[in-house]
Amino acid sequence: MTRLTLLTLGLLAGAVSAQEPAKPPQPVPPTVISEAKPQDAKPQEKSAQDVINPLAELERSIERKRIELAATKKLGAEGGLATAIRPFFTNRALVTRSVEVQIKPQPETIATPAEPKAGSARLMTADEKASLGESVVMIVDGQSVTKSEVDELVKYYGQNPGDQSDDDVKRQALRAVIVQKAALAAYSGQAAEARAKLASVEAELANGGDFAELAKKHSMCPSSAQGGDLDFFGRGMMDPIFEKAAFSQKMGETSPIIQTSFGYHLVKTTGFKKGENPSADQVRASHILVMFDADSNAARNVARNAMSGRSNLAFRDEEWQKLNPFAR
Repeated sequence: MTRLTLLTLGLLAGAVSAQEPAKPPQPVPPTVISEAKPQDAKPQEKSAQDVINPLAELERSIERKRIELAATKKLGAEGGLATAIRPFFTNRALVTRSVEVQIKPQPETIATPAEPKAGSARLMTADEKASLGESVVMIVDGQSVTKSEVDELVKYYGQNPGDQSDDDVKRQALRAVIVQKAALAAYSGQAAEARAKLASVEAELANGGDFAELAKKHSMCPSSAQGGDLDFFGRGMMDPIFEKAAFSQKMGETSPIIQTSFGYHLVKTTGFKKGENPSADQVRASHILVMFDADSNAARNVARNAMSGRSNLAFRDEEWQKLNPFAR
C-alpha cells in the first residue's frame, strides 16, 4: 500500500455509525498492515507520447514521489490512523473492502533505483582519430558521431533559436545526438534485428502497402491501434530526432528509417498547423515503431541516464569538447 493510499484511507474514513449496539462485540486484535496491493489494480497504460518522450514520464514520477513523501510526513505528524472499516480507491475503480486495520506510520523512506555510474568526457586519442576519419567529431559509449549528424540538428534547432547563442544551439543538438547514440550502444545486440524488421515493412510500403494497416500490424507503439496516428503535437513534445523528421517533411511524405532512443521509426507527416511564430507551429504525424526492447521502461531508463550526462564521451578536439552539454 503506497503512502498516498494511506492518506486516501484517512480522507475517505467516515464516521462510525452513531447507533451503538446494545452489546459491544468482543475485541479482536487489530491486524497491522504495512503493505497491501489492491487485487484488481492494473498498471497504468502508456500513451504514445510517453513512449516517444521519456521526459514526460520522468516528470510525473518525480511528482508522484513528492506527493508520497508529503503523505508520509502527514501520517507521521498525526500519529497514525485509528482502527476503522474503510473503503479505498484503486487507480481504475472504487473497490470496497472491509478490513479491520490499525495503520502505523512508516519511516520516511522512498525506494530509489541504484545510481548508475557517472559519465566521463575526454579527448579522442590519435589512434581513434586516424581509424575513424575526419568526419567523426565525437564518440558516445563507443558509437561514432559525424559532423553531418550534428549539423542536421543544428540546422533544425537554428530555425527557432529563441535567445540561445550559436554555441547553445550546438549544445542542444549534441545533447539530442548523445541520447540517440547512447541508446544505440545500450542495445547494440538488438539494433540490427530491429532495423531489419522495419526495413521489411519499408519494403512493403514501397510495394504499395497501406501505412495505417502496416502500423496496426507491426508498430510497437500504443498508437498502432489508430494506424500509427499521433495527432497534432508541437516542438519540444517528442524525441528531437523524431520531431525533426515530422516537421521537416512535406505533407504525405514518409521518412527513411530513423533511430531514436526507443528504436527505429518510419514517420509519415499528415498535417500542419501554422502558429504565430515557429515555436507555436504544430505537425500531425503517424509512425511505425520497432523498439529495441519491448520493455519501454527499460528504454526510458537508458534515455534518462543519457539525458543526465551518464555517458562516456570522447571529443575530437578542444573546440568540440567546449560544446559538451553536460560540462559543469
